[in-house]
Amino acid sequence: MRDANLTLIQTFFIVARDGSYSAAARKLGMSYQSAANHVRRLEQVLGERLVVSEQGAKTVILTPRGRSLYKLLLPELDTMLARLDRTLDRWRHRYPGLDVAADVAHGSYLDYLTQHSRQIRLVVVGSHNRAGIAQLTEPNGVAALTDSGSSVLIGNNRRL
Repeated sequence: MRDANLTLIQTFFIVARDGSYSAAARKLGMSYQSAANHVRRLEQVLGERLVVSEQGAKTVILTPRGRSLYKLLLPELDTMLARLDRTLDRWRHRYPGLDVAADVAHGSYLDYLTQHSRQIRLVVVGSHNRAGIAQLTEPNGVAALTDSGSSVLIGNNRRL
């Protein structure tokens, strides 16, 4: 599962947990097709089918491999996603004027910031992430933040 990124795994997990692409798509703030594509890409990475759904069906059925992967992920990923949801809820309550959402930057923060500059106003980086901090505080990072109109907050996760 080395090439499977967290976004694909999270999407599969929520599809498996909630039983449908549409429920997972609503939860993740993406289209039905994007949720289905994430699961298909994960299946390609693993070389095995994980879910079966028929055209027009409202629910998906896990294959034996899909059930096995879901059971493997269940305790830790469910706990992690619940903690992330609680953190985002606290931020939404604390900053009601902001659209607070979690996202995963694959690869360079600078590339991600450049690609999504219209949607991002604040990048939050944990103080333990020295590589991420370096990318955003070096001259190229400062330029990308300035060009996008974004700010960076480097924080201790215990205080956020």
